[in-house]
Amino acid sequence: MYKFTEEHRRNISIAAKKRMSNPENNPMYRKKHSEETKKKIGLKSKGRFVGISKSEEHKRKISEAHMGKDCPWMEGENNPSWTGGGDQWFKREIMKIDKRCVLCKTIKIKPFMHLHHKDNVHSNNVRKNVILICDECHKFWHGSHL
Repeated sequence: MYKFTEEHRRNISIAAKKRMSNPENNPMYRKKHSEETKKKIGLKSKGRFVGISKSEEHKRKISEAHMGKDCPWMEGENNPSWTGGGDQWFKREIMKIDKRCVLCKTIKIKPFMHLHHKDNVHSNNVRKNVILICDECHKFWHGSHL
């Protein structure tokens, strides 16, 4: 089997980046996948990432990369965990008052802070029912109260 030289691979990469920098060069530009194709893609990728966990070092690197950055691409409808929301505005208002976790007192950026409803009723957004806690404390809270 023929192997490309490092220089040849670099040239292919550069040419591909130039070609794909213009969206009109993308073969799917202004096209949509059919429902049948979407189903095929879904079936092909189903379960690909199940059971794959990140190492502690990998999690730390991701966390450091996000530190001090606002992540608008992961907010609201853009977040893969989006369920229709409703309390996002409330979270922003609470974070204007205090950015600290109520339990451990650490300060974190928005994606790593959670609204915890004391009575576990997510529609009950009364201020005294909601506390702002970090993701680690939220996991601990629900893990120890299940």
